[in-house]
Amino acid sequence: MSEHSPASTSQFSSIRSEPAGQQERSTEMLTRQAREQVSQAGEYLAGKTQEYPFGALLIAGLIGYGIGYLIHTSWSGEPQQRTSAPMGHSGDILRPLE
Repeated sequence: MSEHSPASTSQFSSIRSEPAGQQERSTEMLTRQAREQVSQAGEYLAGKTQEYPFGALLIAGLIGYGIGYLIHTSWSGEPQQRTSAPMGHSGDILRPLE
């Protein structure tokens, strides 16, 4: 299997048929593989960030903006109650009352 290919379902289905001791070793092996893949991905991203710092900054800014937008829309998703101006008031304090 390639080092970048995801684990197949046959790897996970074979875990159920193994005894408990072998399951622990299989779990440890899968955990180690996942750590190695995460480490490789981190090294790849670090290298690309050093090669293209402006692009990395732009992408990070877009991701931050997107997260902020999502958070803001979830907070402002509630219907707002409109407060009306008091009776006899035009609602504009710069314009005199008629």
